[in-house]
Amino acid sequence: EDINLILQELPQRLKRGNYSFEYRFRHEDGTYRWLLDEGKLIRDEMGEPIEVVGYFVDISDRKQAEFALSRSRELKEAIFNESTDALFLVDPETGLTFDCNQSAVNLFEAASENELINIEGHTLQKSRFTPAELANINQAINQYGVWSKEVEYITKKGKHFWGNLAVKRIHIADRAINLVRVTDITARKQTEKDIKLQAVITRNMAEGICLVSVTDGRIVYANPKFEQMFGYEIGELNNQPVRIINHADNEVEADQVRQLITQKILENGEYTYQVYNVKKDGTPFWCQATTSRFDHPDYGTVLVAVQQDITVQKQTQDQLKASLKEKEVLLKEIHHRVKNNLQIVSSLLQMQSRRTKDQDVALVLQDSQNRIASIALVHEKLYRSENLAQIDFAQYVPDLITHLFDSYNISSSQVRISYQVEDIPLAIDTAIPCGLILNELVSNTLKYAFPEHHNGEIEIKFKRNLDNNSLTLLVRDNGVGIPKSFDIETTTSLGLTLVLGLVDQIDGTLDLNCDSGTEFTITFSNKLRTR
Repeated sequence: EDINLILQELPQRLKRGNYSFEYRFRHEDGTYRWLLDEGKLIRDEMGEPIEVVGYFVDISDRKQAEFALSRSRELKEAIFNESTDALFLVDPETGLTFDCNQSAVNLFEAASENELINIEGHTLQKSRFTPAELANINQAINQYGVWSKEVEYITKKGKHFWGNLAVKRIHIADRAINLVRVTDITARKQTEKDIKLQAVITRNMAEGICLVSVTDGRIVYANPKFEQMFGYEIGELNNQPVRIINHADNEVEADQVRQLITQKILENGEYTYQVYNVKKDGTPFWCQATTSRFDHPDYGTVLVAVQQDITVQKQTQDQLKASLKEKEVLLKEIHHRVKNNLQIVSSLLQMQSRRTKDQDVALVLQDSQNRIASIALVHEKLYRSENLAQIDFAQYVPDLITHLFDSYNISSSQVRISYQVEDIPLAIDTAIPCGLILNELVSNTLKYAFPEHHNGEIEIKFKRNLDNNSLTLLVRDNGVGIPKSFDIETTTSLGLTLVLGLVDQIDGTLDLNCDSGTEFTITFSNKLRTR
């Protein structure tokens, strides 16, 4: 491979009078070695070339050393520049850096390597070393050859980060050099900070926390609040089966409680429940718990339970439930007694009506009786309802109309009734006025709309409007109707005057249409109140 180089270069170099080549030659043993060939052209008195005087030197060892050095430098460059850590070469005597890699430039956000050369490394720290600290560091390096510490740094752009600073004394060509490595540990420091914070929170939070191994059902950790809640000393619950804290009775065993809870958590990942527990001294108490599944690096799959003693809350709830039940019973009794009293008054009016010979008086007593019946029916519905604060008007309307037909002895074959009543709950202070309005309008229709036993039809609608905040009650008949000259505002009719007052009471509006039969439309706000 070297012959062509020599043949091409030799004539040119001889013209200059001397030459020097390094090339390989084959030894008689078949191996190849390196040769230094240097010579000089000799000329005669006329200047003509006559001979070449030179020498050969076997430089194989030197070339081998050069190759080794070259490979060493390439390896050093590869390690130095390919390292993800910031590397510096520092003079032990002056403490100044004389070389760094690209990772150092990137980590410290420098413009170039030159910005980090010929500086003391600790000038990049948030808090610089004091002269005494530097002396101690140098002493440790001289004695042990290595030294390290976690240090907070500030980059050239003012960004703070944590680094692990490590120094190692190395020797290159009999020269002592400090190899300095800075590893970015900001993420690790933040993780450690978070872990410490979580540990502080776990130890001091008001709820009890425990970790239970899914494999064997043993408690692997319990915070102080949990142990205090169950009456145990610090650390006493560790490695204990969790069933010792679950209450058992004649119907269920403690281990069954644990298995049921574990099954729910493994199925859903998390489970919130109330559990009956038992303290170390045997005292049972209630806990509100939320337990989730978690893969722990040391204990495998564990259940993390957060529990809070709710014994007082449970007792309070039980007392409230008992009190509420008593109030519901009392309120039902009140509605029942009001209904009975109203029925007594209605019966008295009925008796009086039968004894009077004046037909007009009898009709007045009958109207009063029906009004009282409409109110009593509201209390009857509330008495039988599960919700004592409201009634379903869709159930109320048919019962009221049936009572009116019976009261006026009207057959359903004579006057047909049609309903379009939506299931809308009404509070008692709205239901009673609406019942009285419906009573007056239907009573008037039955008395006056179909004279001489004429057949007819009454239509009742009750619906929620599109705005969802108002309701409409409509009563329409196809009877003889009301004269168009009729003014409801100036009427002397007791029933219609009562209707006007009741519409005003529920903040509603009333429209009267006399074009074909009679149509009353009442629109009012839904003031339903839940309790």
